[in-house]
Amino acid sequence: MKGLIVFAAIIIVFTWCSKPPSRDCNGGTIGDSVRIRIAQGGSASAFDCYFRKVVIHFVKVEDDSRCPSQVVCVWGGAAGISLTINDDKTLIPVRLDSTSLIPVNQDIYLLKFEKLDPYPTGSPINAADYKATLFLQRKK
Repeated sequence: MKGLIVFAAIIIVFTWCSKPPSRDCNGGTIGDSVRIRIAQGGSASAFDCYFRKVVIHFVKVEDDSRCPSQVVCVWGGAAGISLTINDDKTLIPVRLDSTSLIPVNQDIYLLKFEKLDPYPTGSPINAADYKATLFLQRKK
């Protein structure tokens, strides 16, 4: 009986001390990071409800000088995109390239541009086909 009481006390202490996971608006668990894929002209939101809402709008591809897949190039090239970020207080215009890592939402998160699809093949890419993959991570 004494062991059962000690065990119950330990469970209660761990329950009180453990931080419950944050939940999104649909009851799903929110992690410390999220990968976002947005079509050009589209928007995505992240960290709703328990964290301040961040809405990212992919405005357009600014430049795409990546080396086409069927060509041998001296330089691999780069892609740059423009976004707007709305953190419920401010609408911030942003330009990102493959090396960008920018603070977002009062410096709580870092946003990184990971890739732009489709990859050039030599044929012109229709602007409506572009999709950007971004990585939004909560600072530790």
